[in-house]
Amino acid sequence: MAVVSASWPGSSTAFAAQPSAQLHSVEAPHLRVSLLSERPFLEPGSQQQFALRLEPQAGWHTYWKNPGGSGKPTRLEWQLPAGMRAGELQWPVPERINFADTTIFGYQGEAALLVDIAMPPRDALQAMLDDIEGDLLPIRASASWLVCHEVCVQGAAELALHLPLAAPGLIADTAEQAALAQAFAGWRGKLPRQLQGAPASYQLQQGSLRVEIGADSLPVLDRQPDVLFAAPGVVSAAERPRVSINENGLTITANAHGALVEPPAFLPLLLKPAGPASATRAINVLARFDATPSALQQADAQNAGDNVPEANARDRSLPLILLFALLGGLVLNAMPCVFPVLSLKVISLVEHGGHSTSLRRRHGLAYAAGVVSSFLLVAAVLIALRAAGEQIGWGFQLQAPGFVALLIYVLFMLGLSLSGVLEFGGALQNIGQAGVANSSPMRASFLTGVLATVVATPCTAPFMGTAMGFALTQPLWVALLTFAVLGLGLALPFLLIAFIPALANSLPAPGNWMVRLKELLAFPIYLTVVWLLWVFARQVGV
Repeated sequence: MAVVSASWPGSSTAFAAQPSAQLHSVEAPHLRVSLLSERPFLEPGSQQQFALRLEPQAGWHTYWKNPGGSGKPTRLEWQLPAGMRAGELQWPVPERINFADTTIFGYQGEAALLVDIAMPPRDALQAMLDDIEGDLLPIRASASWLVCHEVCVQGAAELALHLPLAAPGLIADTAEQAALAQAFAGWRGKLPRQLQGAPASYQLQQGSLRVEIGADSLPVLDRQPDVLFAAPGVVSAAERPRVSINENGLTITANAHGALVEPPAFLPLLLKPAGPASATRAINVLARFDATPSALQQADAQNAGDNVPEANARDRSLPLILLFALLGGLVLNAMPCVFPVLSLKVISLVEHGGHSTSLRRRHGLAYAAGVVSSFLLVAAVLIALRAAGEQIGWGFQLQAPGFVALLIYVLFMLGLSLSGVLEFGGALQNIGQAGVANSSPMRASFLTGVLATVVATPCTAPFMGTAMGFALTQPLWVALLTFAVLGLGLALPFLLIAFIPALANSLPAPGNWMVRLKELLAFPIYLTVVWLLWVFARQVGV
């Protein structure tokens, strides 16, 4: 991690020695992170504004406080002198971004998160300076973030500013201070404004979330705004809440997520006016929970044909979602990231071609058990982490460089073994050669299914996104069932061959040509290793 001295955009010169205390920049992989102070000095008894500026490389993005379907929000922890108090992060209006077959909320360009810090009186600040026997007070912060493009890279930095106490004879460089003031004014202009007037309210009824905002609280909206809920897990990020506007105000309806089983007293959300250059700024809304249904809700409830319980809607859609999961798992067999294990499975099927139907079926079931159990394990970990507040998605483990390095090692050794260079992973390659009485081949088939799942996690296939997006907003049993069917789809071709004699009999007989086949099928493994090396290099900033 390299610290850089930077000049401010729009300024022709770098900061001089004294004003440079207002900026500390760090160059991290795919992201420049800066801590800035709007003022060059500490003003006693004032609210002083600071900014965490994020500048991702082209094509990369960072995340809002609700990252959406996956990701992590940027975090900032302050280490301030006694008596200083930092307010909450003020987030600019985010974008909806389609990423990795899901919807996330974040920033594809520069984003500045603002923070107001309350300064103590002059005598308290002067006492701190006397204690450290210096002229500058440190303002320190620990920043952490996730930046993503085709892969995601986690980062962290220690940032610090050293600012003097304001004094009559202490002045800043006028041009540079004007550039900073202009930048902070521009960043404040990108913040949503707070809803004024009568408070908004929200209700929950039969799994449906309804937010009502009175007309006197709203600006003139010529088109329906986008709605983003600030708290993670309230509504699926893939779902756009339904908005209706009339003379009485604005009504928002959406399917509630499990996070609203215990409704909070207040629900924060963001109204984002339609159009890229809208003159109306986005609006922060804090909706108060109202346990009493509104008159409009009561009228809707009387119309039974227009109000279907959420559980019934889920029951009707579940078979379709399970079909999508099955198809997604099936198509996953053809995705590039599964090619390495496809080579193992093809060799295994050829080797089993002359064996008994009973043995083939046992291997097919063992392989399917490895796939399905691994999918269930991934689902359980994913659901547990999301319940703990982490907004992560399919393939989350590839965000860890250590896991990627381990996968590179395993696949490279496996490729060398298929090429005949060395012996590695014999249990995985020699499936079925030890006979029925020996349990090792069954265990090898099971482990092949596990490896298929591990290597498949970087990929998503058609239908998978819909199925997983639905599963992660449903009760635990629905989520686990969906992931199990997804795994069943991945294992389905080999189950069919194991259980349908005509398909098994169509396989060629084992022979010396299989040595050449193994050598040929090693190449997809090497290509996957090259891709994983590229991922690893981007994660560590090489």
